[in-house]
Amino acid sequence: MSAISTVMMTLDITIVLVALPAITSDLGLSLSGAQWVINAYSLTFASLMLAAASLSDIVGRRTIFLIGHVLFLAASVGCILTGSEAGIIAFRAVQGAGGALVFGTATPLLADAFPEAMKAQRTKAVAAMMGIGGAASAFGPLIGGALVETGQWRWIFAINIPIGILTILATLIFVPDLHRRGDASAAPSVAPFAMVLTVGALVLLNYGIIDGQEQGWTSPVIIAALGAGVLLFLALVFWELGKRDRAMIDF
Repeated sequence: MSAISTVMMTLDITIVLVALPAITSDLGLSLSGAQWVINAYSLTFASLMLAAASLSDIVGRRTIFLIGHVLFLAASVGCILTGSEAGIIAFRAVQGAGGALVFGTATPLLADAFPEAMKAQRTKAVAAMMGIGGAASAFGPLIGGALVETGQWRWIFAINIPIGILTILATLIFVPDLHRRGDASAAPSVAPFAMVLTVGALVLLNYGIIDGQEQGWTSPVIIAALGAGVLLFLALVFWELGKRDRAMIDF
């Protein structure tokens, strides 16, 4: 299940690149809007990956794994049905959030399936999963191109639905929740404030870099966005340095 999920999440990063011209033409996306279709996914994916493992230690790995799939599938349906620039960007952001929860728990969930006496097999299984994910990223453009050739870019999101549903059902039936909810005080801190700083810094910096091409680098809005992004990033660094052993990011 972990390998299949990794393939689905990885494919969605590269497969959209090929379909982006068709999406842009069909929905009438602006230059910055087209870039946000890619970056909205990447931003939420990268931001929430930091918290996914910590959340899984508190709530349970299988639970977070399943929640991630539900979010990803719901957003995929939204991407199929939407007809606006704001809609496709918003649903791509939700897709990234779901992908982060799945990807962040896939490896620990796979590792839980192997007891300590089977460390060698565990290492091989994790390596195989990572290898499959790497292959998926390479085949993403080929699959995306084949689907776009049918004349419907929405197929790149539609293929997620049957795969995701089967994965959810198989996980519920065959994957035990070996790492059950534990003592929240003993689990790593999720650090909501650090998460807010991380997401805020990434969004503002990306907004400034992407929209600066259209609005101009001397635009007050762009300068303010880039400056605020840098300040939030510095605040994150100082906040995490002050947390020491309980830091979410090890600087």
